[in-house]
Parts: sequence; C-alpha cells; structure tokens
Amino acid sequence: MKKVILIILPLVLLLSFSALAYAAGCMDKDSGAATGQVTSIDLTTGTITIEEGKNAVVMNKVYKFDNETNFVEGDALKSVKDLKPGDRVTIIYKSGGNDIYAKTITIEK
Repeated sequence: MKKVILIILPLVLLLSFSALAYAAGCMDKDSGAATGQVTSIDLTTGTITIEEGKNAVVMNKVYKFDNETNFVEGDALKSVKDLKPGDRVTIIYKSGGNDIYAKTITIEK
C-alpha cells in the first residue's frame, strides 16, 4: 500500500502544478500584449487597428473585439465608443485561428 501511495502522490502533485501553471497563463503560447496608437475602429466588423512600433519597424495590426472585451481607462470601465483614432492603447489578446481577439483594451492617459 505504501508503494502505491508513493507512486500516486507525485503524480497528483505534478498534475496540480500543471493545472495551476495553465490557469495562470504560463503555458498559453497564444496570448500576449501589444501597445500602439489606434489608427481605426470598425464597429461593423468589431475590429480595432493599431500601429505598433518595434525596433524601428512600424506595422498595423488588427484585433477583434466583442461583448467579452473589457475597455479600461485608469480605474474606470469604458466602452468602444470611448476610443478614437490617435489614442494610445495596450491590448491584452488571445489568438484563435486566423484572428487575434482583444480581451482587454486599456486606454492610456
């Protein structure tokens, strides 16, 4: 009986730590953050385009938003209607298929 416990206990611990790491986002390779300036917002398609600059290379990236997307400015909740071209934002995103979905869009002051 002790041998069974010695075998099962490490497996349970390993699975527990794996679940915690996954829940914390440590194992999610399809998510990230991006910061840039809003160039356009399309309410019809539910997309926001931002201009990102990295290492002197500037590119436009399109992110989808929906009812699940949180819009934040400081401590206040906002909506997509509070966004305008020229605003600087940070987007927490998750990739899904060919699209990139904005989970949180923070409007920087």
